[in-house]
Amino acid sequence: MTKGFSSSNIPLMLFGLIGGLLILALVGILLSPYLPFLGQPRSVSNSTIVLAQNWDFVAPTQSVYLPLARGDLVLLRTTNSVVAIDAESGTARWNYLAGSRSIPDPLIFVNGDSVFFTPDNNWTMYAVDGNDGKFKWQLQRGFSDGQITGAAIDDTRVYVFSGRQGIVWAYNLKDGTLAWKSQSLHTGFYNITPRGDKLIMFNNGTMFVLDSNTGYLSKMMENTFQGGSPWIFDDQVYQAFRSELVVRNINTGATEWKQSKEPIYLTVIDDIVYFSPRDKSLSAVDRGSGQLLWEKYQDAVPASAVTNISGKGYLMLTSGVIVEFDLKSGDEIGRVTTTPASTSPNYLNKGLATNDKELFATFGDNTLFAFGK
Repeated sequence: MTKGFSSSNIPLMLFGLIGGLLILALVGILLSPYLPFLGQPRSVSNSTIVLAQNWDFVAPTQSVYLPLARGDLVLLRTTNSVVAIDAESGTARWNYLAGSRSIPDPLIFVNGDSVFFTPDNNWTMYAVDGNDGKFKWQLQRGFSDGQITGAAIDDTRVYVFSGRQGIVWAYNLKDGTLAWKSQSLHTGFYNITPRGDKLIMFNNGTMFVLDSNTGYLSKMMENTFQGGSPWIFDDQVYQAFRSELVVRNINTGATEWKQSKEPIYLTVIDDIVYFSPRDKSLSAVDRGSGQLLWEKYQDAVPASAVTNISGKGYLMLTSGVIVEFDLKSGDEIGRVTTTPASTSPNYLNKGLATNDKELFATFGDNTLFAFGK
């Protein structure tokens, strides 16, 4: 006897269908770092800039930070490795498997012939040889209050902090041995900036200054630098605060000038401040007076800080375009159009870099482009 279809089976079938979709979604999430795109690979569809496309490099997985150009190397931090690419030929010199990383991951540095980065567990930092990618050393594990959340290097040491206790560790660049450990400052930090014999850190409007040789707290300015994570250029601190760009003197905390837009990307080139807020504009401001020199609206939201090569500026847009413009006037000279016409929505896993001769670009997927003369 043949059994007919029973309506009582419908809830069971729906339950099975939903369960199957959930399993597929979970598999997709697990595999997503290894599928940089679901569609066509990125390519240049048109270019009118003065720089020619030299090469493109396809990494094994997607980038989690903007490219880092140092000398004849370009470094790319991807979701599971650090890749060193020859700047001239576009071929990989080495690929160090460092474990899965979150997006973005700005903790990658270069000093001399060494490359420093955090592996997957974030509890330490590796040093590898920049020429061949061979392991040199890792930091002695001494973190008692969490994973590494910020780091910086100078010519002598690497400085790291973690957790909420506000402790800074300094390690010797030569061998990774501990140089000193600071007292607890009872707060986390936005970032850490070495300046000569000082380390400068900010959190919740307060600036902390440590002696970089000993770790002793030498200065603290409370409630003076209200705003977001700062950019520091010489004696000026740039911060987004209450829908404005606020510029303060690093020694006194006095406000030098303001602009009525809150920056997302900012850099200083030849005493001109270039910044982009959340709209489609790019502004140029005189660094000394705060006078607005020009403001240009783009056809998409900027997705990088301005990069400079031979007096020309370059800016990435969220439409997958790189705009070339005159730094003095802001007038567009040319543009690179790529396909797909979009970038990653993540903040720092895309952007531009230069070695003063070539322009390197990644859009948050796994392709790195190089343009040069």
